Amino acid sequence: VKNISAETFYDPVSLTFAVVSLLFIYGGLNMRNDVADHVSGFDRVNTSVKLKPINAGWVTAAQLSKLSWIAIFFAVLLALPVLLLQFETWKIVAISSPLLVAGQFLQKNSYKEKWFGELVLFFLMGIGVAAGLQLAMGAGVDAQVIAFGLFWGSVVVFLMHVNNFSHLMTSTQAGIKNSITKLGFDRSKIFLALWWCACLFLWTWFHLNFGVGFWKWFGSVCLLAVTLPFFILLYRTRSPIGSDSVYFRVWAYRIFAFMVFLFYLELVWN
Repeated sequence: VKNISAETFYDPVSLTFAVVSLLFIYGGLNMRNDVADHVSGFDRVNTSVKLKPINAGWVTAAQLSKLSWIAIFFAVLLALPVLLLQFETWKIVAISSPLLVAGQFLQKNSYKEKWFGELVLFFLMGIGVAAGLQLAMGAGVDAQVIAFGLFWGSVVVFLMHVNNFSHLMTSTQAGIKNSITKLGFDRSKIFLALWWCACLFLWTWFHLNFGVGFWKWFGSVCLLAVTLPFFILLYRTRSPIGSDSVYFRVWAYRIFAFMVFLFYLELVWN
């Protein structure tokens, strides 16, 4: 929408290949994540809120691993036309590919367990995706895309921290290392509150600089309104044992969905 408005959307064919490739790589890495969780015993320690194909008996770990490699192969295959049509995308590939390999394959569950993995996830899901898609459509990387990438990457990592917080007790007992288990229960609550405040700041700063009309302030007011009960719930969560932390995670996902809905309304309006 931004590039159509600015008349800098030059290559819909390249963008289509990039989006489909992105879906394949995302699906492939999600399948690899499920395999790693199963093989490492992560699923047996932390019960997932969603039904996973291996645990449900729909597919074996070996079969899912093969499917993940097939998806990754098609992702690379579909990415090649993008690299040929929009040569500038090589810059993003040159930076993101080593990080992707290091974050996914050097250590098991590294996105969840190591601070380096959290940093890699922040870059790949934030600036990496935003700048890559911008270049794929033939537009150069600008301040707006970088700002959006910083915000989006921060929100994605926040959701991961929330998920880790809901598994704090079992993860600590199993010796799983991530930012939340290292901080402990009380400091994690402060950490999550500050992290979401930073996300709200980035949202507000982004819209004050790049928003149009009443969207400069309207979304911030709406997000703040739904965030207040979230902070109250976080404050009232007294123990990592019980349903409070799980309900807190549900609230975080709802706020995220509401935020995406606000973005959707904003794009339709524009």
